[in-house]
Amino acid sequence: LLILLLLIFLIPLSACGRVKYEFKDGVMYEDGKEATGTFEFKIGKYRTKGKFVDGLPDGVIEEYYENGSIMMKQFFSNGKHLKDEIYYKNGQLMSNFSSDKGSSFFYDDGQLVMNFNLQTGKSSSYHENGNPLFVITRTKSTLYNENNEVLFEVENGESIDIGTTLKELEDGTFEILKDNKIIAKVDAKGETITYLYSTGEKLDI
Repeated sequence: LLILLLLIFLIPLSACGRVKYEFKDGVMYEDGKEATGTFEFKIGKYRTKGKFVDGLPDGVIEEYYENGSIMMKQFFSNGKHLKDEIYYKNGQLMSNFSSDKGSSFFYDDGQLVMNFNLQTGKSSSYHENGNPLFVITRTKSTLYNENNEVLFEVENGESIDIGTTLKELEDGTFEILKDNKIIAKVDAKGETITYLYSTGEKLDI
């Protein structure tokens, strides 16, 4: 996203009379001098506004949809890129990214879709009801159905016994059962495993 910002300002800019603005080598210039102040430009369909100090972005750089709602916020401190936030047109947060913490993604109703923690290496995705779907750490991976029931678990490359049994059907395919409930189906060759919601519908991972 920082690259996107640089591309936006890479071309010469002009505003208010004959004052010339340009973004070069990471620095904003106003009539050839390092610019300081809050500037607003329209590049193509989108309006962009942000504060610069001694030519460097400082604070929040905002970009807007055509309807005027916020599309993206980029946060800087004395030219250093800190984090990004991207929004849906309805104003809900779509995603955020921090260079030291990681990233998160959301449905357009605000419900968390997934996140990744750079510090711990943990990645989590979620069902629409908010329960975890797939949780991955540096040593362990766990898949859940929408009721928070474990469908499979692997630790250090080895499968963990979660109390499942394998049942062969007349057509040569298999079912994986846990507590007498079907949690997955396996093709006849044993190559493809399809995990299921508690309703029996296919679980998309």
